[in-house]
Amino acid sequence: MYQEFISELYSSPIAITINGLNPYLPSISQFLLGAQIADNKPELKLSLLDALMNGIDKPDQPDNENPSVAIIRLNGMMSKFGSWFDYGTEEYAHLLDQAYADDSIKAVVMPIHSVGGTVHSVFPMEAAIKRRNKPVLAVVDSNTKSAAYYIASLCDRVYSTNRMSEVGSIGVMAQMMNADKMHEKEGIKVVTIIPPESKWKNKAFMEARKGKTDLFIKEELTPWALHFQDIVKQNRPNLKLSVDGLLEGREFYAYDAIDNGLIDEIKPFTQIVKDAFTYNQDQLNQFLK
Repeated sequence: MYQEFISELYSSPIAITINGLNPYLPSISQFLLGAQIADNKPELKLSLLDALMNGIDKPDQPDNENPSVAIIRLNGMMSKFGSWFDYGTEEYAHLLDQAYADDSIKAVVMPIHSVGGTVHSVFPMEAAIKRRNKPVLAVVDSNTKSAAYYIASLCDRVYSTNRMSEVGSIGVMAQMMNADKMHEKEGIKVVTIIPPESKWKNKAFMEARKGKTDLFIKEELTPWALHFQDIVKQNRPNLKLSVDGLLEGREFYAYDAIDNGLIDEIKPFTQIVKDAFTYNQDQLNQFLK
């Protein structure tokens, strides 16, 4: 589990704000140095609410017809694979499939408090949301940025619980370390040998380590950035593309995000859940078209 998460984090571009990544770096550093980190994650399961916002516990009652709304909460930095502190999006996608299979669940409400994650974390959720047979509603819970907004944009509606929630940061980035001087100080010389038959092997990465970032940007970052932009444009047709930086990493408060087309409405969480019980068939067809 640890190795998969570390590999994912360090082997590809990331779609996250820097202030979202920094809190995890001390723990990651300790793990890389050999520390044992306890896995104290709570059990991952669907949370169900009825129209009066009462919790429903029915793990062994598949035939229960009591209408409910499923709550799937996405918090923190997102990764495809699970880690010692959280579940991966592959596991959250499985929760979506559980909700689809239960006919008594009328909709899925997905509160998101996340400043992004790895670029590969979005694909399990993207595939699961496309499989939906009922509305999936995203709720911006304080922060929904970068990769987290990628996922929100795929949903049938995007709400915010308050006008000061933060949305956007549509874009990607990469960080890498050049430890050559540290190795040199310790008397270590790293020799990399590449035959002419493999002249493109890690070329972009190795040039970037030397400060020549053009090839890395062209081959690693720009394709992801364009893909991210295309996804948002496809799923948010009312974007105000004239707004400077809208698709280039700028962040917005919810009251501006409505005007820019990034979200649909500011509404209390309780009202979002209650409204999910009232959708008529025409509205459902519109959601799922």
